[in-house]
Amino acid sequence: AFPRGVNHYIQYGDTLSSIIICLAKGNYVPYERLSKISKDIFGIAVSSGTLVNIVHKCGKSLNDSMQYIKDQLKQAGVVHFDETGNRVMGKNWWLHNASNKWFTYVRTHAKRGSAATDDIGILPYFKGTAVHDFWKTYFNYSNCKHALCNGHILRELNGITDNFSQAWPERMKTLLIGIKQSVDT
Repeated sequence: AFPRGVNHYIQYGDTLSSIIICLAKGNYVPYERLSKISKDIFGIAVSSGTLVNIVHKCGKSLNDSMQYIKDQLKQAGVVHFDETGNRVMGKNWWLHNASNKWFTYVRTHAKRGSAATDDIGILPYFKGTAVHDFWKTYFNYSNCKHALCNGHILRELNGITDNFSQAWPERMKTLLIGIKQSVDT
């Protein structure tokens, strides 16, 4: 009997597809290497093009879920926003994320500024408290409150300690960590 969903003489089931997606997107294994892994471990010759199609099909199947996550974040009371550099096809892109206790939305974009943030479409509609670093673009959105991320503040304090011989950053770090521990308990 063929596995559920396999109804064509050349088709890959959910198990192989799941493994391919996990290795490709969760572990950054290149498609050519995935093709070799599939042949060596599963005895199934799969072209790089087919592997790309498997990943794209999975991505398209997540559209409704991703929209749901975006909608939930737009309505949340507190959301953390951040971005970091990322290489896409040999070029510098940006990996933007928005998250809270329950949801995380991540998207790559060729831009870093408001054009990307507007295109992603969470922060322009968000009315809660946006927690983020000191990046100027975030402050362009006046429809929400802003709070600075303590993780980023601690990193800045480490930089001051490492580059300038001053004692106050260590005292400030101790205070911030103590406040967090009190809130947690």
